[in-house]
Amino acid sequence: MKIDVAAISLDVQNFRHVEVTTERDAIRYLLTDERTHKVSELAQDIVTQGGLDPSSLLIVTEDESRSGQYIALEGNRRITAIKTLMTPDLATGAPGHPLFKALHQSFLTLNLTAVECVV
Repeated sequence: MKIDVAAISLDVQNFRHVEVTTERDAIRYLLTDERTHKVSELAQDIVTQGGLDPSSLLIVTEDESRSGQYIALEGNRRITAIKTLMTPDLATGAPGHPLFKALHQSFLTLNLTAVECVV
C-alpha cells in the first residue's frame, strides 16, 4: 500500500535509539550519530538509485491516536532520510546537514512523496 510520507511518523520507542518523546527527537538522534546509523549514506543512495529499494518495504502500523496516520515499525532510518531530504533543515547541527542540503533539489525531482508499505 502506498502511503504519503507525511502520514508516517518514526517510532519513538525504536530499538535503534534511546526512547524519546517526539519524532523530531528521534530524527535528531538518528542524524547525530552518523557513524552508527549512516542516514546520510542512505540518503545519498536514495537519490543515486532514484528511490527506495523495492525489495525492502517499510512496515508500518496504524496510529491509533491519529486517524489516517501510521508509525514506522521497520524503516525508521529510511523515513528519516526521506523527511530530511525533503526538509534539510531537520539536519541542522548534524554532521550530514551539508549533504542533505546538496541533495535536496535532486531529491525533489524524484517526486518521492509516498512510499510502498506493509501495514
